[in-house]
Parts: sequence; C-alpha cells; structure tokens
Amino acid sequence: MADRQHVTDETPQAGPIPHASGGQGNGIEPPDTVTPEAEEPEFDLGKYAYRAPGGGVVKREQLVIPQGRPRDSYFRVDPRPEMQWATSILEYKPEGSLSPDTYILTSDVAEYLGSRAKPVVIRVCICRPDILKLWAVKIPQTERGRPNSYVQSAWDALAILEKQWACLVQNESHTGFDVIPAEAQWSDPKWRDPPIGPYILKCFKGQFVDSLEHEIIQRIQGRL
Repeated sequence: MADRQHVTDETPQAGPIPHASGGQGNGIEPPDTVTPEAEEPEFDLGKYAYRAPGGGVVKREQLVIPQGRPRDSYFRVDPRPEMQWATSILEYKPEGSLSPDTYILTSDVAEYLGSRAKPVVIRVCICRPDILKLWAVKIPQTERGRPNSYVQSAWDALAILEKQWACLVQNESHTGFDVIPAEAQWSDPKWRDPPIGPYILKCFKGQFVDSLEHEIIQRIQGRL
C-alpha cells in the first residue's frame, strides 16, 4: 500500500477561490456601479439642407440716392403729383469729368444766371429691382423756337414711364430718345413715402446754391 502523504500544520490548506471581480483573499473590492459610456447625439443632417430664401423681412435704407436719367436699366416714374418738384438747376462740368454736376438754385440766383439756369421737374424713379433715383427732367422751352429734341423726347417719355416698365435709349439717328418697354411688365414698384423733400436733400446734398458768392457761381464767372 502506498504511503499516505503526511499532513502537517505547514501544509497549505485549500481555501475559497477568489472571484475575478475581487473578493475574499485578493484585497480588491468590486466596484459599486458600472457607468455606461455617454451616447453621442444623433447627427441632424437635415438642418444643413438647402432652403430657398423665405419671407423674412429685411429693412434696408438707401443711404445714397443717385441723380440723373436712369441708363441701361428698366425703370418706372412715380406718377403722384406730391412726388414731383419744380425748380431751376445749373449744370457744371468740371475739367476731366465725364458728366456735369447738377446744382439746385434759388429763384434769385436762377434769374441772375439767365439762360444758364434750366427749369426742371425733379421726378422720382424706381429702377429694377428696387433702386431709388431722382431725375431732374428739363422742361421744354419754346420761347426761342423749337425746343431741343432730346429735352422734348425725354419729357414726352414720362407719360409712358409712369405706366410701364421701360428703358430710355438714344435713338439711332442721334436726335433724341426712344422708349423700349420691357417684355415682362412686372407689378408696380414699391413707391416711396411722401414727401419728396427729404429725398431731394439727400440726393443733392452740398449742391444747393442760394448766393452769388457760392463757389460754383464764382467759378463760372471766372472769380476763382
């Protein structure tokens, strides 16, 4: 018979098997709770999709109002009497300038300048798509015979431009203007609120002449 193994106090005794998560005999305490990883929010691709411009209202104030006959654009002329203003102007073309500057004159200065002062009616124009412009339209003068054909044809065009979108171009014979109506007659423009005065002040700022000592009068008289 085989000899039995002699068991002594020094022989290791079998004990409980520790759990992997810690437990008796390994000095590791199991965690109380397990925190799950935070989930990333779902990516919303829809908010990056193209949307046509909506009906949001953007208020815009036109800080600079150009003057002169609208060129190379379709436009309308405001037909309301309260948006018209008769006055006299002086056109002065500085050396090297492509177009003359327009000055608004008092009646006394206009009378002093005689034929150099031109009677006009300032008309409010709306150019496509929505640009405000002031046009000092010369009044045809018949006192000295037949009026200038450019002046007369521009004056005659007003009746059409009050009712239709059109552009005003020089005719092929270079004797006046022709009116070319737009094929697409759009709806009426957004007419500006009266009175016309504030628009004139903004458009012709610094170009009002109320004295014979004004710089432009001295310049045309050779005093400067």
